Amino acid sequence: MSAAGMSSIERAELCQTARRVLVDRAPMGRVRALLDDPLGHDPVLYADLVRLGWTGIHVPDASGGSDGLFADVAGVLTELGRAVTATPLVSSAIIAANALVLAPNTVAAATVVPRIVDGTLMATVAFAGPGGHCSAATVGPRWTAGADGGVVIDGEATFVLDAAAADVLVVFAAGEDGIIAAVVDRTDGGITVVPTATLDQTRRPATVRFDRVAVRSEGLLAGPVDGTGLLEATVDIGATAMALDSFGIAEVVVERTADYVKQRFQFGRSIGSFQAIKHRLADAVMLVETSRVAVDNAAAAIDLESPTPSSRERTIAVATAKAYVCDAAVTICGDSLQSHGGIGFTWEHDTHLYLKRAMLNQAMFGVSSWQRRRVADAVLGPIGQTGVNRAG
Repeated sequence: MSAAGMSSIERAELCQTARRVLVDRAPMGRVRALLDDPLGHDPVLYADLVRLGWTGIHVPDASGGSDGLFADVAGVLTELGRAVTATPLVSSAIIAANALVLAPNTVAAATVVPRIVDGTLMATVAFAGPGGHCSAATVGPRWTAGADGGVVIDGEATFVLDAAAADVLVVFAAGEDGIIAAVVDRTDGGITVVPTATLDQTRRPATVRFDRVAVRSEGLLAGPVDGTGLLEATVDIGATAMALDSFGIAEVVVERTADYVKQRFQFGRSIGSFQAIKHRLADAVMLVETSRVAVDNAAAAIDLESPTPSSRERTIAVATAKAYVCDAAVTICGDSLQSHGGIGFTWEHDTHLYLKRAMLNQAMFGVSSWQRRRVADAVLGPIGQTGVNRAG
């Protein structure tokens, strides 16, 4: 595979392979078995995904990857959503790895990212302020100058994905001079991970508290000059990953609902023949197909636009996809519950797992109202005060 990425045929084959692998090794029964697991994912499955090369598809070869594009790995992220797979692949190999690769401190990328790719190390990003706010103005952790050019980090970051499974944290912290980014070992003194209870049991977000955590100068990924741009790029990557996951959910829920309404009979005929059900499914299909265009545009924008800071074009593509697709997935899942009737509301039925994951996706890396505001600001220019934005 060249730096130009995969062909459309190769991407389709990768998606087919990913679907087969997840059906075989991460079926819904296994997903349910992990719902109450403290770790929240299957290390054996993660090792399999590493061997398949999914952790390095989009990573430059200089950092141990396959030198592909974000659009190449997008199909895998969609399949993870279809299977509601419990795995830290997204938080570690997609979001954290991209933040490290884009960081001005290339030494960190050269040393940490290859270990993420080969599965010997897991990482995640920590930055969201109270309530999950994710803009540069509301970063949770704070930094002050430390000894020998380093920094000291205090405060807390909320809704940190897979924090308990991570070996290192990519932390963004705000200070008087701006935002910095640093890589820290999760086992360092002064770091406490507190699990966060959410509707979605397939993921393990947490609050990470920092108490006078010292970071040496070599651990700094970006200083105040570059920190905000790196944060924006990281939020965009996370938002696109959530949109792709939601697209996979929307796609499979429509398929499962269509199959069900053909088989469920009422008054001597399949309920799929009723006009109300037909209209609901027709609307859902339209949402899926328009969502497909939105996530394709967002993934392409991540590859084509300047990595940092966010460009106008990338902001529009990513924010549109995040708001539109995540909202669409929640709508489709809610309508699917209605189409399934009473059985859809039971614990034994899988639709509620899709709905809960779609709702967390909707909240992570900027809720829809904030993302729509980003689009409006990019197209029309800032109007009035900045709206509230949340990551969780």
